[in-house]
Amino acid sequence: MNIRVFIDTDVIISASLSTSGAAYQLLNNVHIQKFVSNFSIDDAQSTSKN
Repeated sequence: MNIRVFIDTDVIISASLSTSGAAYQLLNNVHIQKFVSNFSIDDAQSTSKN
């Protein structure tokens, strides 16, 4: 059974900073179907450039 989860920018950033946190586990769990809005993608890309 797949779980559907909306991922926001904070989760993406947190997952990139730590491999032991909940955000990392959420993004790397194959049983979770992830949804990310275009705004969150743009925001994350903008944040990573700074």
